Amino acid sequence: MGQAPTARRTTVSVGGVVLHGDRALLVRRSAAGREGDWQIPGGFMDSGESLLAAARREVREETGVDAAVVGLLAVLNRVTEGENNTYFIFLLTTETSTAVADGEEVDAAEFLGLEQLSRLPRLQSLSDLVVRSALSDSPGVFLTYRHPQIPLESAVLFMGEGAGATFKSLSHLLWYEPRIPG
Repeated sequence: MGQAPTARRTTVSVGGVVLHGDRALLVRRSAAGREGDWQIPGGFMDSGESLLAAARREVREETGVDAAVVGLLAVLNRVTEGENNTYFIFLLTTETSTAVADGEEVDAAEFLGLEQLSRLPRLQSLSDLVVRSALSDSPGVFLTYRHPQIPLESAVLFMGEGAGATFKSLSHLLWYEPRIPG
């Protein structure tokens, strides 16, 4: 007789690579167990909250920066003994170059360029990877395509650039009806 599966809680979290020109926003964690770690801002999604709203909220809460979502950079799923977490990492842009750490979860928030990344002590490896990708000439972002009648915070499709023209012609049907050949 096999062992019963370990109970896991399922969580969804979000992170944001926020760009201002050729610099990305990073935070230094001050929470237990992660003190001194530099990474992108982010955290858990609240119940009833959309992915986009959660990404914008987490960035704003931790840094005071209001940013707009451009697209989806990466998705990571981690299954550990006690948790099954899916982590959505978004690309965002902002008009501001000033960030202020919240003083609770993070004790520093700064816009940094590629050169500065290499000199950061304790830069989290996933954050390093996604920030370098976002600051490259071709980050490979899945763009946001919104339904013409549903608010962006309620329904969004993430796909590569090639979806553009087809999406516009089918977007009114996309979430509701199957495609009819012909």
